[in-house]
Amino acid sequence: MVWDRARNNKATNLDVESFQGNENGIYKLQRHLFTRSLKSAKHLIVPSNHLAHLAKNWGIPENRITVIRNSERISPKIESAEKSYDLVSVGRLIPLKGNEELIRAVAILKLSLLIIGDGQEMNFLQTLARELGAKVTFLGSVSHEEVLKCMRLSRIFVINSSHEGSPNSLIEAMALGLPVIARANSGTKELITNFENGLLLTDSDSIADSIDYLMRDQILQSRLGQAAYVFAGTHLNREFNFQKIYELLD
Repeated sequence: MVWDRARNNKATNLDVESFQGNENGIYKLQRHLFTRSLKSAKHLIVPSNHLAHLAKNWGIPENRITVIRNSERISPKIESAEKSYDLVSVGRLIPLKGNEELIRAVAILKLSLLIIGDGQEMNFLQTLARELGAKVTFLGSVSHEEVLKCMRLSRIFVINSSHEGSPNSLIEAMALGLPVIARANSGTKELITNFENGLLLTDSDSIADSIDYLMRDQILQSRLGQAAYVFAGTHLNREFNFQKIYELLD
């Protein structure tokens, strides 16, 4: 949380790992207060192994940390015959989400993109899309039910962030059985195995090339979507994971 604020305020260019121990000014105070609050808890639940690793570095005893994944309700898979968008992306409109690169990619490929979310880059991204003639619809912030509805109207879910903790939007897409493309980072690497339940891009991979590749292969889209749905049902099922929380509370 402290690193996220520092990055959004352009107070650091460090990645989340390098930032630890190098906080200064107001962010050093925020780190102290945040860590102090965590240490006062009887138990800490985190949604990823990477966040568990960070918590241990902040001085939280390992025996007081449990990883329980962010979750979604798993409903019967519904195939929507009509698709309104080629791609959908959900999240805050901030630089580390990689929306500029994504918009440039859809402009080149002449595909349609739905972006759900709001943030400091909204005006910049809207202007960029107009200048490029990109078919991008900006929906802003909407309810969870509307997010799921719009996902069902899209062919492929894309998350191009340079960093994620455990992205709820990716979990929602997988729970719906959408084929997903994700930029490899700490959070997405724990959910996506490349070419098994999604496409996982390294820093050097082109988002445009990966989108084009998956758009051209409907059999691969179907296979990845089904594998994502099965993975979500096994590991990201809200009913199962909430039961783990109840057991900790007991």
